[in-house]
Amino acid sequence: MATPAVSADQFDPFGPAALDDPYPIYAQLRRLAPVAYLEDHDVWMLARYDDVVRAWRDPAAFSSVRGMGVAYPRFLGGAGPGAGRSLVVLDPPVHTRLRRLLAPAFTPPAVADLEPEVRQLCSLLIDGLLARPPGSQDLARHLAELLPMAVIARLLDVPGDRVDDVRRWTTDLRSARPGRQPGPPVDPAAGQRARAEVQAHVSQVVAERVGQPGDDLLGRLIHGARILGDELDEDDLVGFATLLLAAGHETTASLLSNLFLALLQRPHWLDTLRATPTLIPAAVDETLRFDPPVQGLFRWTTGSVRFRDVVIPANSAVWGLFGSAGRDESRFDQPDVFDPTRATAGDHVSFGHGAHACLGAPLARLTARVAVETLLRRTSAIQLTGTPQRSANPVFRGLASLPVALTAASAAGGRHPVAA
Repeated sequence: MATPAVSADQFDPFGPAALDDPYPIYAQLRRLAPVAYLEDHDVWMLARYDDVVRAWRDPAAFSSVRGMGVAYPRFLGGAGPGAGRSLVVLDPPVHTRLRRLLAPAFTPPAVADLEPEVRQLCSLLIDGLLARPPGSQDLARHLAELLPMAVIARLLDVPGDRVDDVRRWTTDLRSARPGRQPGPPVDPAAGQRARAEVQAHVSQVVAERVGQPGDDLLGRLIHGARILGDELDEDDLVGFATLLLAAGHETTASLLSNLFLALLQRPHWLDTLRATPTLIPAAVDETLRFDPPVQGLFRWTTGSVRFRDVVIPANSAVWGLFGSAGRDESRFDQPDVFDPTRATAGDHVSFGHGAHACLGAPLARLTARVAVETLLRRTSAIQLTGTPQRSANPVFRGLASLPVALTAASAAGGRHPVAA
């Protein structure tokens, strides 16, 4: 069979149609070319749920080392999401060992212990949001962007006087990628400087924790590895912390902004969640299925791989489309309908699958749940007041701006954890 090639005229990941709403394009791919070659970017795409799951379950055939280490930065024209021995750029057995040592800090019970602090950070940010004058309240800029940043800064024991550095680091890391959003031009040098500063800060903290582990995240990771009879060295921890600051922040920020938009566009669900807050975790998972923050990630074939009548050659970049998998009609009934009561919402692959299922997923879910719970409790009405502005990135799908008008239901004092 001839290669099912797709040109930029049919699907341009950086084009306005795909950035605004890629889901109709995904539907065409699933129907006409579920395994297709994107000529202009030299990457194969997997559009169906079962095909994405198959690839993510088989790291021997679909490597992350070159997929995330080579294909991802080549596709976006900048640096990849991790550095050194970051989990996303590793394959077994190195990945298996490192994940085993990092996992205890992200079990559901361990993450649940963080809830009081996440809730406090969220309340302080909403204080600031409610205090803003009419016409300047923005859920993307003033809550979705800042809450994950504040949480990660606390986890990594970033001093209060360096929180502004965290904000600059995350901004500059994204500025290294083309077409991120309207604003300053692409600046790869800024991204490189930010990555170097992140690594320098984390290296300093890690050097201190290796000798005397504290009770922060890095200290607990070092202590936990020693209990398991192993050691996390500085390169391991620098790679992990850099990934958390870069990809971890943007994933959660995009999840929050997509969730807020989905609810604002469907006010009956806002009313339902106010009345039945126990549905909020399901709304988080339905957002992950319906409009995921990560539209897909990359793998590299170690040999030729057959999907039905299509063969992907060896040494090919493969883009597993999580966003398309979540709308697959063969897996989800009425996939284009946002429905938090959907029994299968949690079956999405938006946090990856198999050995590479996202380690930070419980923390992202906790942050999103607390954000919605707190926002609905602190307000009596939320109205969209302008046109949401999408972040122009084909991999990370979120919002650069979500202008709203909030009516406060109650007030609470406090100081901002991150200046808005």
